[in-house]
Amino acid sequence: MERAAEFTHAIEDPTVDAILSLRGGYGCSRLIPLIRPRRIRNHCKIFMGFSDLTTLHLYLRRRLGWITFHGPMASSPFLGNMDPAQRQHLLSLWTDPSFLPAFSFPQFQTLVPGSAEGELTGGCLSLIVASLGTPYEIATDGKVLFIEDLGEPPYRIDRMITQLRLARKLDRVAGILLGSFQDCESPSPAYTLEDTLHDLLGNLRAPVLAGFPAGHGAQNWAIPLGVRIRLDASNRRVEFMEPALSTID
Repeated sequence: MERAAEFTHAIEDPTVDAILSLRGGYGCSRLIPLIRPRRIRNHCKIFMGFSDLTTLHLYLRRRLGWITFHGPMASSPFLGNMDPAQRQHLLSLWTDPSFLPAFSFPQFQTLVPGSAEGELTGGCLSLIVASLGTPYEIATDGKVLFIEDLGEPPYRIDRMITQLRLARKLDRVAGILLGSFQDCESPSPAYTLEDTLHDLLGNLRAPVLAGFPAGHGAQNWAIPLGVRIRLDASNRRVEFMEPALSTID
């Protein structure tokens, strides 16, 4: 109750311009029944976090249509150790209503070639799967799905992506952008995460691009969820086609 009340108060408070989550952990799903959409609907503002905050990203987009930011939290070591390019990127996301970032990171890997455009959605894979069957269940039709995770061995990644497939969440997805999968490798070299992702996603008709530095890894570039992007897996490039800030305003 207290967390839900604090969250609602921060959104309604006109002196608060942005909400930066302190940490992830667990428990955001418990807030959902306590949030009153009619109270906060007309008070859209910057909201940023990741990990368990994926639940609130999905809820705020599905129920209220808000643009939110998947990015570092106040307790994230990354937030205090950004290089100048990452710092400028985050500041531009939060302050420049014309900012349209584009990325061509050298670590990008093409799993399925091709290009697609669509609204960016997603977050932590285990939380996305946990949304299935709820009022904030992730919507993926025609969208670019971003997924990342922490501490999930390949067999569990296999199980979760297979569940998304069985739930028909990958049938009409426009494309898939894979972030970091920190500490998700198997101790057995015969069953690697890379092999698992290739096996599960390599036969999709949608383009799949891996290696985006966002999530639980050493780097966590902030990205707006709910804006339209162009995913070019063939040329290993991601372009944002809409500015996030003007949409929030």
